[in-house]
Amino acid sequence: MQHFLQSFFGSPSFTLQALPKAGSDRGYYRVHFEGQSYIVCASNHIRENECFLYFTEFFHHRHIPVPQIIHIDTSKTMYIVEDVGNTSLLDIVLQEGHTENVKTLYKKSLQQVVNMQTVAGSALDYTRCVGAKQFDDKAVLADLNYFKYYFLDVQQVIYNKADLQEEWKLLSETIGGSNPLTFMYRDFQGRNIFIQKNEPYFID
Repeated sequence: MQHFLQSFFGSPSFTLQALPKAGSDRGYYRVHFEGQSYIVCASNHIRENECFLYFTEFFHHRHIPVPQIIHIDTSKTMYIVEDVGNTSLLDIVLQEGHTENVKTLYKKSLQQVVNMQTVAGSALDYTRCVGAKQFDDKAVLADLNYFKYYFLDVQQVIYNKADLQEEWKLLSETIGGSNPLTFMYRDFQGRNIFIQKNEPYFID
């Protein structure tokens, strides 16, 4: 990474700060150079990197607020993107509560995700997706079971397992049987929305 950054900046006089990992094995770092800051990502999952870079460029050119890609290593295992700060929408909610400012930020975020999923999403090349190209019945059921394991069971909610599974089977088949109409942003949540100058940016 040092060689990659030195080659890009043309100087070794930068500082590198590792950022906390989230739900993947990608490594994120904040780089400071001559009064500017950048985010560099390192991952050996090249297909995933190519997917991320394609989606990011696609949405950026359609004026969806995503961090701009600045430079990509020839190996496609590292890339530099715009730094949109440290403050997520979740951070603001936890700090302020349900204030008018928070409501405004959510409205802006919802408007942008609607734009992303309709106007911009209509022209995407879905063959570039990694993992799943369509939100089918298996994907729906996987999400429902995730909710069961990490919410219902953790909170010790009482429910009839057989009835729940039967209802979820019907729900997943109904949703999964729908024809794909547009792009779907599945991880729309406060941790993935960063706020800079009172505007939302989608980072993942």
